[in-house]
Amino acid sequence: MINIRKRGNVYQYCFEAGKVNGKRKQITKCGFRTKNEAYMAGQKAYNEFVNGVTSIECNMLYGNYLDYWMKEYFEINYKYSTAKRYKESFSKCAHKGSKVIPY
Repeated sequence: MINIRKRGNVYQYCFEAGKVNGKRKQITKCGFRTKNEAYMAGQKAYNEFVNGVTSIECNMLYGNYLDYWMKEYFEINYKYSTAKRYKESFSKCAHKGSKVIPY
């Protein structure tokens, strides 16, 4: 069931996504100008949630994705020596015959 509520000058949709660690999980999105827009977007999001449709189209090469991942995530969260070793491993295999992968 999709709930619509007004927040200031805009509308928001909300629906239940089940329980995670004993707490209710809700999916919400705000910023719709009309109640009908919020309902239609909520219905689409709910159908995608129920049917498991979560694919996003992207034409990024695998090697480029690995470079992005290294820069934005791995180098920030891991030690320099570990990141350096991973980067060397990726440079050997990732850019050889890179293919476009769906993201």
